[in-house]
Amino acid sequence: MDAQSKHRPCSLLQVAELEAALGREVDDGLETDVPFTDGAYRGETLSQCMWLWEGGAGTDFVLLKIIQAPQTAQQRTAWRGILTGMDAVARGMGTGWAVESGRVGDAECVAARAPATATSARSVAGCALERKGLALWLELGGNPAVFKVTLQQVGALLDKTASRLP
Repeated sequence: MDAQSKHRPCSLLQVAELEAALGREVDDGLETDVPFTDGAYRGETLSQCMWLWEGGAGTDFVLLKIIQAPQTAQQRTAWRGILTGMDAVARGMGTGWAVESGRVGDAECVAARAPATATSARSVAGCALERKGLALWLELGGNPAVFKVTLQQVGALLDKTASRLP
């Protein structure tokens, strides 16, 4: 784990919880920080933890991102863009894709499930929330033939993760 990470996202999401949700073994995540040099979040740092593995015809993933909660109208717009962007992408996927959105606790969530025959695509489910002055986004994706994670599972994982914030 990178000791320089600002928000230490890998320490907030437990591997055992991921394994239970995914029904498979998961290695430790890779933690990185991304400093913003322009735009609404200029001067802020996005911390992320990524877990990757081969999942059949491509890479399956879990991604946890943490940044300061929006403080300005421009930051609020950028943060909302994450949520509406994923929903719009999900709805534009094409025939056979199932899209679900809703709230799980205080998290806003969206899922896009590829048809089981679309093995080169990845089904995804993600949730976002704000807590303790931070904005968090958790997204899981995998081979549609075996990816069965629900919005409720992602929302519950994100809630547990947020409860561990200092």
